[in-house]
Amino acid sequence: MNYGIANSSGQPGQEDIDQIVSYAIENGIRFFDTAQAYGNSESVIGISLEKLNQKNSVQIVSKLSPDLQECSADIIVKSVKSSVQKLNVKSLHGFLVHRAEALYSESYSLTVQMLKDEGLINKSGVSVYTPGEAITALDNPLVEILQIPFNILDRRWIDEGVLEKAEQKNVQLFFRSIFLQGLIFLNNYELKKRELNWAIPYLEQFNKLVSTTSLTAMELSFNILSNIPGDNIIIIGVENLAQLQKNIMCIEEVEQDKTVTTTWWSSIPVFPEKLLNPTLWN
Repeated sequence: MNYGIANSSGQPGQEDIDQIVSYAIENGIRFFDTAQAYGNSESVIGISLEKLNQKNSVQIVSKLSPDLQECSADIIVKSVKSSVQKLNVKSLHGFLVHRAEALYSESYSLTVQMLKDEGLINKSGVSVYTPGEAITALDNPLVEILQIPFNILDRRWIDEGVLEKAEQKNVQLFFRSIFLQGLIFLNNYELKKRELNWAIPYLEQFNKLVSTTSLTAMELSFNILSNIPGDNIIIIGVENLAQLQKNIMCIEEVEQDKTVTTTWWSSIPVFPEKLLNPTLWN
């Protein structure tokens, strides 16, 4: 899909995807995050894994199409079998729902158990949008994986105890949108071009705080998110091989400085949800 506010090259072709997947695996990346609703993402990842003969060395997390959440167990199980087939893997490490309502349906709970019994999934969970949703979801036994939009502009997840509660519940966290869809890399001209003028004062405040450290926004992001306690996974989205190489180089070079982390969270203000939630940008 053509995803991300800072996306400049559109949807990558299969050759680009093969290079990305190959380089990722060569450099120790073992988790791949996708979804039934992400265009043809499952299929193109599966093609790459088959070509590279690497389908047994990766862990895939996928998500149920929102259109299927209210469907019968048979339809959902059939959709998961289709995902597994497209991805060329035997099972999914994680199977998530996009909307938390499904977690409170007895029929969905039984469906998850069926999927586990058939060896189609290992863990179940949900992708949430707000800290309030996350806190509620963490009390649900179906939530073994919790995916949250966590980045260094957004201290709410710490202030509201989401990270701490997840660790206590032994729930694996996946941090998505760690660069806020690339928003933190846009300059004032690029923000104006995308009709995001209202975001300029907030990002100027953010960049001023970044400048008080010796790190770039990208380095700071990896440094801080890597220092969050727990068995967490950081999701990075890339359009091409060069971006992946830059991300991996940054991860390898950045120092794990916990002092920077502590100072950052005590300095960053609570920004408005309009900035932190991309669905409110337009």
